[in-house]
Amino acid sequence: YPLHNVRGRIAGLLGVARDISDELGLQSLMRRRADEARVWFDLNPLPVVEFAGSELRILNANPAALQCYGHDRESMLQLHLPDLFAEDEAARLHAYLRKEGRALPPGSVAWKHRKASGELFAVVTDMGNLPHEAVPSHLMLVRDVSGEQAAQVALDEAEARFEDLIESGLAMVWMHDPEGRLLWVNAAMADALGHERENMAGRLLSDFVADEAHEHWDDYLDRTRSLKRDTGLLHFVSRNGERRVWQYQFVCYPDADPAPYVLGSAQDVTLRHRYELRVREQNRRDPLTGFHTRRYLEAFAMQTTVDQEWGCVVVDVDYFRQVNASEGRARGDAVLRDLAHLLKNHAGSDDELVRLGGDEFAVVLPHATLDGVRELADRLAVASHDGMPAVFSLGWAV
Repeated sequence: YPLHNVRGRIAGLLGVARDISDELGLQSLMRRRADEARVWFDLNPLPVVEFAGSELRILNANPAALQCYGHDRESMLQLHLPDLFAEDEAARLHAYLRKEGRALPPGSVAWKHRKASGELFAVVTDMGNLPHEAVPSHLMLVRDVSGEQAAQVALDEAEARFEDLIESGLAMVWMHDPEGRLLWVNAAMADALGHERENMAGRLLSDFVADEAHEHWDDYLDRTRSLKRDTGLLHFVSRNGERRVWQYQFVCYPDADPAPYVLGSAQDVTLRHRYELRVREQNRRDPLTGFHTRRYLEAFAMQTTVDQEWGCVVVDVDYFRQVNASEGRARGDAVLRDLAHLLKNHAGSDDELVRLGGDEFAVVLPHATLDGVRELADRLAVASHDGMPAVFSLGWAV
């Protein structure tokens, strides 16, 4: 303001100031809090209810809360907090408040809440104080978990059915990591191998595979690393030393959380496997002499290596038809059995004896030398000259 002298002229200026820094800071803080409240209350996708701390009267509710409970704003503001709870839960809330003497349960709590229609639904709430308010009030943040609970119940029921199926079934079931270390086995598998379940977890599945069948185990493990699913045979040995054959199927879960694993199931096919081997062996054995049939030669040819040296002596009974014609087939069969016995006595322990058909035989020497095959042929030639049990022709080669 200007200052005037007695003549009315301006002689100076008078200034008066007031520090409003705190007022401006407070205004800024209030604007920021209003923005924050708008974000976490009005724009919050989760229901938020504000209520008085003493009589639990509802003071405010965001749009998500109105939609969740099915009330309009006017009717919502006529309610008290327990009105949003199921009747038994409202009693629980009052009992807690009387017991604890405070308005808020600590942390997240599971409740059953009630909509305007009377429908009950499961929620988890977080409650807290609303700061910087003239009237003490509190907030309740609500999350509807009814869908999660229904999904969890369905999942629990499915898991229970799965466990019942696995534990009550006859199949052996296991889980192991990509290296073959067991994560879990069912009771049927533990019983079949004669071990305790808790003692099997953490061990390699190969520990229970028969020593002579470890090449099959290596093949199995390779396939679990390259195939999504597969089936085959594994040879196990039980705790008492008994050998068992299991037909298995596995499914790999390489992307499982928290770690990849392989789920396998198997049936014990030991008896069937032995029967099939016996039938296969019978098909490859001549019933009269017990020698291999000529089918053996096909398998032998597939097993030989390029640099393997092997020999063969072929024997053919002379005038065998006349023996059958003059002395009968029974005598002919006896001659063949005696000749088979002779060949077996002269052959080495590693040699294989084959009846090619009729009166023709072969002695196969898988690992032979020229001298060894010649010596065998010479011994058989001497026996042929003696005519016991019959005269036969022979030839040999390496």
